[in-house]
Amino acid sequence: MQSYGGMNAGSGDGCGCSIPVNVCTRCGDCDYGDNAYAVTTREECAARHAA
Repeated sequence: MQSYGGMNAGSGDGCGCSIPVNVCTRCGDCDYGDNAYAVTTREECAARHAA
């Protein structure tokens, strides 16, 4: 997988967190930001917004 850019984490109003989007260099399949790093980022961002 290769970095293809980023997208908003979408963890609530005013979320400015970015999560990575990766694409397979062999087949072109994209994870659309559904990866382990993104899960952690969304959880941390949601916790900050809840506080």
